[in-house]
Order: sequence, then C-alpha cells, then structure tokens
Amino acid sequence: MPLKVHKNYIKKEGIELDTYYMLDNAAKLFPAVANSSNSATFRVSIILKERIDPALLQNAVDISVKRFPMLCVKIRKGLFWNFFDENKMILLVQKESKYPCHDIHPHQNHGHFLRVLYFQKRISLEVFHALTDGTGALEFLKTIVYEYLILSGRKIEAQNLIRLPESMISKYEMEDSYLKYDRGIKYSKEEKLKKAFRIEGTPLEPFGHNVIQGVLSASGMNQAAKQKNATITEYLVALFLYSIYAQNMRYGIYHDIITIAVPVNLRKKFPSKTLRNFFCVIYISVPARQELNFEKILAEVVCQMKEKTKQEFLERAIAENVRLEKNLMVKFVPLFIKQFILKLSFKNRAEKRRTATLTNLGNILVPEEMKKDIDFGEAILYPTINSPVNCSILSMNDKLNITFTRNIAETNIIRYFFRFLADETGLDITVYSNDWGMEE
Repeated sequence: MPLKVHKNYIKKEGIELDTYYMLDNAAKLFPAVANSSNSATFRVSIILKERIDPALLQNAVDISVKRFPMLCVKIRKGLFWNFFDENKMILLVQKESKYPCHDIHPHQNHGHFLRVLYFQKRISLEVFHALTDGTGALEFLKTIVYEYLILSGRKIEAQNLIRLPESMISKYEMEDSYLKYDRGIKYSKEEKLKKAFRIEGTPLEPFGHNVIQGVLSASGMNQAAKQKNATITEYLVALFLYSIYAQNMRYGIYHDIITIAVPVNLRKKFPSKTLRNFFCVIYISVPARQELNFEKILAEVVCQMKEKTKQEFLERAIAENVRLEKNLMVKFVPLFIKQFILKLSFKNRAEKRRTATLTNLGNILVPEEMKKDIDFGEAILYPTINSPVNCSILSMNDKLNITFTRNIAETNIIRYFFRFLADETGLDITVYSNDWGMEE
C-alpha cells in the first residue's frame, strides 16, 4: 500500500515525491539525539522451540513487510522536518553477531531503519524508535513469526491476533495519534526540573550492551504483586528504585532523587489503532533522604502511578508534547536548528531527569496453535551514557522476562534486584546473559 501523500507539504518543500508522510510527534526527537552511545534502537524477540531456518525466515519477512508499509521506510531530510519515504528494497534477515540494539546504519541495511535477526531459536526485530514503539514492533514481529510457522507447515488460525499480510491496511494504523487526541487543553507548567541521581560505573570494554535476563512465572509474579496491592509494573518499578537505593547507600548518597522513567502505552487510555509511536513517559521518584525500605517505596510508587496514569494527566502530557509542533513560529524554523534545540533539550532535561528507565510491554497474545512452538518472548531497551542501566519486561506463554541492559561493568544493582525478587516472592528465576564485555 502506498504511503499517505501530503500534496501541500510537497509543494512547500519543493520535493518531487509521490509517497511519503511525516514523523509522528514522538518520532521527531530520535533522529536528533541518536548516536553510537544512544542508539535509540530497541529489540523485541520471540524464542521458538526449534532452531531457525534462515531461508524460511527470509521468505516470512518478504511476505510480512507488505502489511507494514509504515515501518519499511527511509528517513529523508526536509527543510523544516524529517519525513518518511517508502522503501521498496528487500529487508534482509541477518544472523546475530553483535551486541543487541547497536545503532542502525541504513546504508548497510538497504536504507531500512529496522533489522530482523536470528540466533539459534530466537527471532528478533530491532527498530529505530522513530518508526514505532513496542506495540507496533510486536505486531510486526508476531506476523513474521506467524508466517514463518505457516511456511514450516503449521496450521494456525489467526484468531484476530495476527495482522495477516493479505488483510486491509487501515489508515488509522498510520495516523499520528498525538495530534488526533490532543484536546487543546491548558496545562500547568511543569514543576521545576529536579536532577536525578545518576548511576556511575566503568564503561564496558569493548563498548556495547550487556544484557542480563531473568525468566519466571508470569502468573506467580502477578499473584505476588497482588498480595502487595500492586500491579506487576508497580512492583518491579519499586524494586528497581529500592535496588538502586540499597546499593548506593554505602557511598553516603542520601540527598539525591532517584527517578525511574516509565513509558505508558496511550492506546490503553485513548481508542487509537496506530502502529506508529503513541506513548508518553511518566517519572516515578523517591528522595533518598530518609531511611527507606521496599514497602515504603512500593506504597509511594503505587500512589504516583495511579495519579500519573489518569486520563486528565495523560491529556496534559499529550498537549505539552505537541505544543511546539503546533507553534507557528517553531513550525518554519529550519530543521538543523530544530535538531540542535531537541538535542540540547534531551541532554539537559530528559537525560538529567531520570536515573533509569523501566518499560513493561505487557502480556503478548498469540493464537493457541502458535503457543505450541513458542517458548517465551524478550524485550531489550537500549541504555545511554547518563542512563547506563535500563530494564524492560515482557510476558508470553506465562513466562515473564525481565531484561536489564547496561553499558557499564558493575552488576551490583541487577544482582540485588534478582536476589531480592527471588527471596521476596519465592519464585524460581532462570538468569542468563549475553556476556558482552565480560573477561574470558
């Protein structure tokens, strides 16, 4: 399906193109801030029970890309904003050979800003965040795995859980939902920015991303969280905060704010069907000025999460996100100036405001017949220089995968997290790592 044509924009920019569309509101940030130490590239994976056949996987990808034109694109520079242009070049599958979520060089990838990887039994999709968020990426990955299993001879009823390549592509899947659901409401100015505690450590050598992953029972984790009157996300955000606090007390750090950035899927509050970005980030903080324990932190997290995921709070967040885009003075500022401002704002605001990020992509549903061939799923979030340890969560087949990604050698916070989780819940946790940057 051709991408949406915007005649007025073509005329204004003087670009002779037939098919392209604008980056969504969230996407505009990522081309400005991405570099080798902040790849802005995340990963979602599905681990099967049998080894991957690369030729079969390539066939599955060739079939699946037809359903996701909004992801198979090139990024081009306009005078005022970047824009997407459809990419008809083949998306080649690759054997995984480097650390996860390294930066994407489109000239090495037929111009694509995503890649499909395989390793043993794992199929992974890595995506530059300007294209979509975790929800959109998972829909594409599910279709690829579905087609792969069909080509392998499986008979699977899609059960309305898979976007089939032959199905109609809705215009609503390609919309910028930030603009659609901006209510134009007034919002109070954001409270004065408070610099968050920063995790220090020794950079990995060679540079890269080390991942440490734990797999446990999703239903067991849900029950443990319910016993604390919390959701899984609230419980694990609190534990992440507590692990950072507990492992830095010995250095005498009692006066800093520890802040976890938590992406929120706005589709759960607004009836959007977009496969592009549609999330906002809320900040959950605790001051390390008093004697804290896990229960105190959890109570504070539950309170803040409930307040900051209310409809009116999220509407204000959307309004704030789009205000610059709608500002006529800003609209006609040249792209290179906009990118400079975005990069400066990201460095001085977003990066300094958070200690780390934790994202939960939720429980991923697939047809019953697919579950027989799937072991579990994974999600990996890229770290940055100022946020060197991040966490991502994904549940599939009643297996909860908790992944820590780091670019520093120290593992004390992660080890404390998993030890506390096992002791507190009594659940068995299988922990594994890619061992990147570890000495032989």
